[in-house]
Amino acid sequence: MLNFFRKYATIIAWTIVIFFGGTMFAGTLIFGRKDNSEQTSMQTIDALKNAIAIIDSVPVDSNIYSELLYQYMSTFQAENKKAVIPPEIIELARFRAFNQAVNYSLFLDYANSEKIKISKKNVSSRLDQYISSYKLKSKKELKALLKKNNYPYKAFLNKTKNNLKVEKTKDTLLASISVNDKDLENHFKRIKLSHILIKFDPDSIESQAKSKEKATQVLKRITTNDIEFDRAVSIFSEDKITKQNFGKFSNWMSIGQLHRHIEAAAFSLPIGIYSEPIKSDAGYHIIVVTDSKFVSKPKNYNKETLRKELMTTKETNILSDFILNKITSSNFTIRDPYVKAVTDKFKGDYDEAIASYQQQIAKDPNSPLPHYFISKIRNSLGETSRALIQLNKAKIKGKLYPTLDFSNLHIERAKTEAKLMYENKTLKRKVQRTIKKYGKGIPITGEIVLKEIGKGYKQANVPSIITDNIEFAWKLANNDTGSLKLVRESATLLQLSNITSSIDIKLKLIEKENKKNDMPVPTNPSFEK
Repeated sequence: MLNFFRKYATIIAWTIVIFFGGTMFAGTLIFGRKDNSEQTSMQTIDALKNAIAIIDSVPVDSNIYSELLYQYMSTFQAENKKAVIPPEIIELARFRAFNQAVNYSLFLDYANSEKIKISKKNVSSRLDQYISSYKLKSKKELKALLKKNNYPYKAFLNKTKNNLKVEKTKDTLLASISVNDKDLENHFKRIKLSHILIKFDPDSIESQAKSKEKATQVLKRITTNDIEFDRAVSIFSEDKITKQNFGKFSNWMSIGQLHRHIEAAAFSLPIGIYSEPIKSDAGYHIIVVTDSKFVSKPKNYNKETLRKELMTTKETNILSDFILNKITSSNFTIRDPYVKAVTDKFKGDYDEAIASYQQQIAKDPNSPLPHYFISKIRNSLGETSRALIQLNKAKIKGKLYPTLDFSNLHIERAKTEAKLMYENKTLKRKVQRTIKKYGKGIPITGEIVLKEIGKGYKQANVPSIITDNIEFAWKLANNDTGSLKLVRESATLLQLSNITSSIDIKLKLIEKENKKNDMPVPTNPSFEK
């Protein structure tokens, strides 16, 4: 788990940017979900019990997660007007909402541990903002609106205070950050860099300590002229790529291309001076700058614009480092199988992801979605037959519960059936040979097989087991533009011109109708958990 969060540090940084991009839970989200959480010392046990994840003793608030997930779903439907939310988007929304909920919970825990206080004036000012944004006239009207939305005023006040605590924590952590003229100059600086890497196991504190000690000893030998740098690279460096070139990076390096801790040292080091061991996600580095130069500033260069951009980058790095340090030094347990499945899948732990999907099936045996996602994993692992078994289970559930059926399922079945036909050598010989000629190392996907079937079969002769799925997906797509476009992609691969032409006509009609009616944005989208 720790390695996963290091690997996806960029995702965490990205969610930090969104997280602090505006006022937390502002706008319609305040009234999108009832908040039953009043965090008092008497409720700590309940908070831990109901948390979707635990970081040591810090609960990741399920209410915060639900509100963020609702926000993502609302935004998607607002931008896509009545769109059916694709299952992949649902999972991505879960992953993003979870990351932001983790951020929020950790910042709030820090605020409470540091006894950060929020004044009545701050709370009053924030309430005034809410009153203004909803075009209300008074606190009395705000209370009435909250009551109408079944949101206890006391819980709302508590949430407002927590939001302010999180924002104040951010401000405290960023108080000393600045961008100076040297930072601006370095943006146009290019350096030649060499390094020695001593790797460690990122999940082992002992391994990290040994790596640092070894790097320190190697540096001592270099600086005391006991060994030349090039020789030290050949003996000690564990970077297989740069080791072949005496530790040298082949290209000129600029700001943004290196791990930020290495970057900070590299762009401040004089030429020829060796750094102290620098820790990255991979291990400890000894770096040396061998050359530097400056490139010309662009004609549209604006000093203050660049200063703001660099400030944002620095702030994001500080906040994401804070989160990563908290996570990587803690026991992290994800309890919610919907969140755990997508998180495990992102880190490549497919067995754990499948186990979580099985838990989803136990919780909601009617849903075809977990089977669909398991099939996607099986297909990615080249287990086509096992993928089709899951898709067939999903198909049965879709038939039994039509409101839960969706186009993507049948498109995936068409691709999987086609791929299995290729693997079982039941396609035309010409098509089999053409697919087999694909370059080594390129996995044969369902899309590739559909494409070659489209070329090798006349439209009327495409195997019915494939066309039936495409036609059923087309039927399920109804008036949803996103689903229709996905069906069209597969129909185009198969050269099913009758379907593609019909979809094109329908898409034009939908576009014309949308412009005519200027359809209102949905305010309460429904989606599967």
